[in-house]
Amino acid sequence: MSKTLLVVPQRCNGCKICLFFCSLKQKASEVDDARLKVLEAAEELGYALPVICSQCAKAPCEIVCPRKAIIRDRATGALKVDKWDCVQCGLCISACPFGMISYTPERKIVKCDLCGGSPICAQVCPTQAILYTSMEDFTVTKRKSASRNLKGFSMYVGGEE
Repeated sequence: MSKTLLVVPQRCNGCKICLFFCSLKQKASEVDDARLKVLEAAEELGYALPVICSQCAKAPCEIVCPRKAIIRDRATGALKVDKWDCVQCGLCISACPFGMISYTPERKIVKCDLCGGSPICAQVCPTQAILYTSMEDFTVTKRKSASRNLKGFSMYVGGEE
């Protein structure tokens, strides 16, 4: 089972620990250079919203790259920027529907690479709003949670009584 980075927005408390640790791990010069973002505008809804790279199956960033410098890591499934082939043209930045690719202050293209298969953001999130898990395990967990929340309720689904 391959793993993926998932967000449970209702769990996010907006602490931004994920941003700090991502910046440290990626040796970014500022927290703003973290490979994920936490949208504060979503706080109106009662929670902050972590935004992460979806590592798209048919990734627009990979498709538009004229040098084919965005490649999928076979071990982790992450799309990575090959710093030797990348010419920093910025087409990938424009193509990303989530705005998760950016320039560093040194004008290098950067994006989430899942920390080589061990994303620090998921490890340090105190509320488990960011998870690194298989979609199957996540689905099972959600079903168990829903069943606990529905305990004691009866539901009429249809058919004859």
